[in-house]
Amino acid sequence: MMTYIVNGLSASVRYLHTRPWTVAGLVRLFIAAIRIRRERRMMAVLTSEQLDDLGLSRDQVEAESRRGYLDISGQRKNGLDL
Repeated sequence: MMTYIVNGLSASVRYLHTRPWTVAGLVRLFIAAIRIRRERRMMAVLTSEQLDDLGLSRDQVEAESRRGYLDISGQRKNGLDL
């Protein structure tokens, strides 16, 4: 039996700990992480007016862009079929 050490890992990796470690599941996570990272980079270059239209502040966008590669919020994770 394999023992997993999950202390100190991102929420996404801890979430995967409860799921079967399948290649398909890991590929879906990797693709989702790439998409979300791209979204974060795109948000970081928006103007203040564009952020106001979205109802976001510059501080919120900066905090989001500093999140780790696999740090996917639970709200986003629910929309993913992981």
